[in-house]
Amino acid sequence: MTLANPSIPQHYTLDIEAEGRLTLPQEIQQILNLESGDRLILTLEDNGTLQLISLKQQVKKLRGLLKDKSPDRNLVDELIQERRQEYLSE
Repeated sequence: MTLANPSIPQHYTLDIEAEGRLTLPQEIQQILNLESGDRLILTLEDNGTLQLISLKQQVKKLRGLLKDKSPDRNLVDELIQERRQEYLSE
């Protein structure tokens, strides 16, 4: 599902619950393909606005940027190896 006209900002009103929680409207959850337990990145901009980004989408975007940089390297395996070495050195 996508926005009818992405150039026109869509506005939603969210209420802050007593625990500080916000609930995203169902329409937004569907557009972003969010499921229970998914994580979001909240950024406070210098001008006081908030930017909310789906972590899933951000990871996909970054994978696409790094995909062809070094096709013979597996960055996931390297990260796992680094984490194992850190664990063993503790």
